[in-house]
Amino acid sequence: MKLLLVLLTVLAVVWLLRGARRVPPPARRDSAPAPDSSGRAVQTLARCAHCGMHLTSADSEQHAGQPYCSPAHRQAGPRTPFGRV
Repeated sequence: MKLLLVLLTVLAVVWLLRGARRVPPPARRDSAPAPDSSGRAVQTLARCAHCGMHLTSADSEQHAGQPYCSPAHRQAGPRTPFGRV
């Protein structure tokens, strides 16, 4: 009886250790942003191609692959070191 109790204890310890070593499956990459440690969704920032103001990608206006903060800056186009393009 004593041997059976020791054998069951050893098996239970091995079973618990194997369960603790299991690696969780990798997280899926969905289109929705993943929450950070506080539980809020993470948003990416974009920089206006005209004035350089930072805003969320969802709030920016895209034109020709570049983000803009307003329709006026979208119409003005990107700012270059030597003036407009």
